Amino acid sequence: MLLFKIAKVIITETYKKALYNWYAQKQKNYTDWAKTYPLANNTKVFDRMKKQKAWCKMAEVAATPTILLNGYPLPDFYQQPDLKYMLLEA
Repeated sequence: MLLFKIAKVIITETYKKALYNWYAQKQKNYTDWAKTYPLANNTKVFDRMKKQKAWCKMAEVAATPTILLNGYPLPDFYQQPDLKYMLLEA
């Protein structure tokens, strides 16, 4: 949920345009892109991102998507399609 709150704070039309322009580049060039979209120093957002990173480390979330079932990562030997059977048993 914290990630969604962060996104709500920082996603504006400018950010949407910046993201669009980043992914629209065939060859990613951060230097040129950053000249057009300089990073604003927003300590509130950075604090929230640090907390989110700490939570991800504590919860052992290393990649997205990470599927949590009852607060625990889905074991590696299960696949996403297996969830329907697991949830039916609950």
